[in-house]
Amino acid sequence: MKSSSRCQELRKLLYHLYIEL
Repeated sequence: MKSSSRCQELRKLLYHLYIEL
C-alpha cells in the first residue's frame, strides 16, 4: 500500500510539471 501512495505522489509531481510546461 505504501508503494501505491508513493506512485501517486510521483504522478502528481509529474502532472504539475506537465502543467508548468
